[in-house]
Amino acid sequence: MGIIDLIKNSFFDNGEDYIDVFDKAHLKEKIDIKNNRQNSKHIYKVYHAKTVINPHKKTTFQHKQSQANRSNTQKSSKKSNYKENVKKGKEYEKYVGKYIESFGFDVDYRGLKMGRKDGGIDLIARKNNTYVLIQCKNWSKKRVTQKDIRVFIGDYYAYLDEHPELRDKNTKAYFYVSNDLYDKGAKNYANSKDFLELKVLKI
Repeated sequence: MGIIDLIKNSFFDNGEDYIDVFDKAHLKEKIDIKNNRQNSKHIYKVYHAKTVINPHKKTTFQHKQSQANRSNTQKSSKKSNYKENVKKGKEYEKYVGKYIESFGFDVDYRGLKMGRKDGGIDLIARKNNTYVLIQCKNWSKKRVTQKDIRVFIGDYYAYLDEHPELRDKNTKAYFYVSNDLYDKGAKNYANSKDFLELKVLKI
């Protein structure tokens, strides 16, 4: 009996099936390697799921979609505000026009007919030899400044340049506003012009 057989018999003397000691060591190494590989794959999957598939983190597409939605909401809000302001402006022009007509003037509602192409002259009131060029501002909180009055005077002179026949008439300029929040500069500038009047007519 050789030395290997003696070792086998000393280790496995109970009659059970045996595996060579050297084969058992090799088999254990293979099992450890296989287990390590499986554990590594499991760890990678868990890490990948936690870092990439995060339900609380927006993807690039979701982020861009969210930005687009906010932009559309803002545009819709601005468009809605613009339409509301246009509506308020038209209502006030009608209100001022009817008020002036009560004094025997014929009124041309330029702003209602021409919209933004009215050249800053919303109404033209005529009675005998008197012509009044009128701008209307339906402002609830905005303050009238001297700049607002100066811009209107520029529009007034531009209209007279286009209609030189009115220079021989008694022409005036009225700036109607729906609040009395005009500043001191606006009032002083209006008072410095004989043909210009700043008028408050609340609606």
